[in-house]
Amino acid sequence: SVQKILQDHLGYIWFGFYSTGLTRYDGHSMENYTENDGLADLTVREMVEDSSHHLWIGSESGLVVSAKPLDEYDSRRVQFVSTIARVPLVAMRIRRNCLVAVRDGSVWAGTQSGIIRYRLEHDRLTLGFIERHAIESMFPRRDGSVAVSFTNGGAAVFAADGTSRPLPNGPVQAGTFGETSDGTLWGGGTDGSVW
Repeated sequence: SVQKILQDHLGYIWFGFYSTGLTRYDGHSMENYTENDGLADLTVREMVEDSSHHLWIGSESGLVVSAKPLDEYDSRRVQFVSTIARVPLVAMRIRRNCLVAVRDGSVWAGTQSGIIRYRLEHDRLTLGFIERHAIESMFPRRDGSVAVSFTNGGAAVFAADGTSRPLPNGPVQAGTFGETSDGTLWGGGTDGSVW
């Protein structure tokens, strides 16, 4: 089952699969990626490309990132790593809608332990914790903020600096968010509600 589809800035289309890894499509053929290429797990739930063109993959066993920007691979196979400059990436389940690339160049990973914000620049990784509650879903907004739903109910919008303001959805979990062209934020609850 396909869990996620992403087109990178080079035009390749990436497919994340349940239990069979990752596939890159170049318009003519498919190239499969597994743990031998550095994936943490064969169940890929999420993927995003950051502003420096690294590809981040979230799976049942945690997070990995391309060892180099995608531009530097030419036609060679992309290799993924779980540690950069001796800093390990989170080795905890990344759910669907819980990995986002933010306009400021950072990547936010939502886990059962909270949100970790990563920034990868020139082979240097920095990280920080934004929130310590279990995360149900996240959505990057055009203004650079991130809408976040908590597993125990409630939601908030986080600014790039980590400050937040609550959203008025009450105890309902948002399984997904969307934003219309006028900047209105929509939420879809795990109970079927829409607000």
